[in-house]
Amino acid sequence: MNIEEQIARALQAGGDLLSIDDLRQLALGGRVQWWGDERASLATELLTYPRRRVLNVFMAAGELREVLALQDEVTDFARSNDCTHMVAHGRPAWGLVGKPLGWLPHSIQFVREVPS
Repeated sequence: MNIEEQIARALQAGGDLLSIDDLRQLALGGRVQWWGDERASLATELLTYPRRRVLNVFMAAGELREVLALQDEVTDFARSNDCTHMVAHGRPAWGLVGKPLGWLPHSIQFVREVPS
């Protein structure tokens, strides 16, 4: 499976909120940041709240080692944009992978479709 297929799969698993083409347009417009290459990819967005700024990592795809290798660059970006925290979303297995890198489970996401 190539990286574009893996990104599409990750976006689908993340709630099917956007397509890879939507992600491209958001990145070109500067609304999100897209990191990586043909081996690994991350998508992030800066979220500003009254009490802090957060870098939300909302998509990860590719070879695990290469995805994790992006962390320092993304952390530097967060720091340079005055973020106090980074938040990531993913399957429960990411908790095991992320723990040695300082990522700790914080909450569980509940999703409900709005009835028509």
